[in-house]
Amino acid sequence: MIVLVIAGIGPLFLLKSANRERPYHNCRLWGIILPAQKTEYSELIHRQLDSLKALGVNNPDGWGIGYYLQISSGQTIPIISRGEPNSINDQRYDRIVDELVNYIDQTGIVHIRRGTSGPTSGIPDPHPFRRFGVYRNFDMLFAHNGYIPTDILLNLINALNPDYLNLNPPDYNPQYLDSDLFSIFLIEIIDMYPDSSIESCIRLATTKLDSGLGNEPAQLNFVMCNDSCLWALHFAEIALESYTLFYFPDTGASETWVVASEPLDTFSLLWQAVPNSTMVRVKPGEPIQFYPIYQGQTRMAPRGHSIFLYPIPCHTRVNIVYILSSAVDVEFKFYDISGRLVDEFNKEGQKPGSHSFSWPREDRVLPDGSYFCLFRTSDSVITTKLILLN
Repeated sequence: MIVLVIAGIGPLFLLKSANRERPYHNCRLWGIILPAQKTEYSELIHRQLDSLKALGVNNPDGWGIGYYLQISSGQTIPIISRGEPNSINDQRYDRIVDELVNYIDQTGIVHIRRGTSGPTSGIPDPHPFRRFGVYRNFDMLFAHNGYIPTDILLNLINALNPDYLNLNPPDYNPQYLDSDLFSIFLIEIIDMYPDSSIESCIRLATTKLDSGLGNEPAQLNFVMCNDSCLWALHFAEIALESYTLFYFPDTGASETWVVASEPLDTFSLLWQAVPNSTMVRVKPGEPIQFYPIYQGQTRMAPRGHSIFLYPIPCHTRVNIVYILSSAVDVEFKFYDISGRLVDEFNKEGQKPGSHSFSWPREDRVLPDGSYFCLFRTSDSVITTKLILLN
């Protein structure tokens, strides 16, 4: 066992995990938010971005790095660098990482590409994309992992405002990139709803896109930041290991936060998975905030534990996300409308943070109707209602 001390986080007791083969990803994502120009995080950043760099073997279509820099006037400006050789074979990657470490002002994102649409060779990685509002004062950097049919994105963008692509044109036209159009669709929603929070706009854009996809498979995972906040989305139509999202560290409130497509160093016990169909928002010194994309039943206990059920009503299975404020044993009981117990199970030694599962379990078939979920820990009990529609 070893002890790692990270400034602002405190002593962390970790076990070094065994090396294992990484799952396939179309692209790899990394994003960070930290107090302004805190050089004590340089080792953490170098370690994680060296790990990301090594994934260029399987992600050969270049790399991109973006971060915000504070200039003498006190304003922040985005700095974006891109490479066409993969990250392992491009010596500029290490140099730009050094620049990020030395000059970053709170937020930055890195993308290692395996292209799925548009030109995939002969150009630098087009990520991260910079987008800023036409009607709303909002500037963002954006990187995406997955594939989305470009015709669906074009239809959604034009349905909101037929002139928007002229006002906020894509970087690649007419050989569109799905990630480029995805970033435009997000900023269009942010533009069109100026009184709504960024989180509400991301949720609305995701639900609109999910509805527009119909039966088309797509993966919407992204990392996005402005100069003071970091957002990330885990939303994969195919819930494979290759479309994951994690956050670091899993320690409650922290001065610095990282989100990534997968754990990027050997200290894997401090990485926690973001549940599917969930957005997170992080700021320095604040607890991570979770936003289930589909509104459902949300309940919170006095000790700070909470549980989300979505969608309600649900077809076949309901997604259950529970967030623990401390380490506890967890018990779930499910009752039908008559009060009959239909399922139960325990989850012992659950650590603080987010956990999720789907119910009913795959080996259980239950009739349509109303059910009650009882969520119990040693210091709280929450009961919430759900409806199954098979």
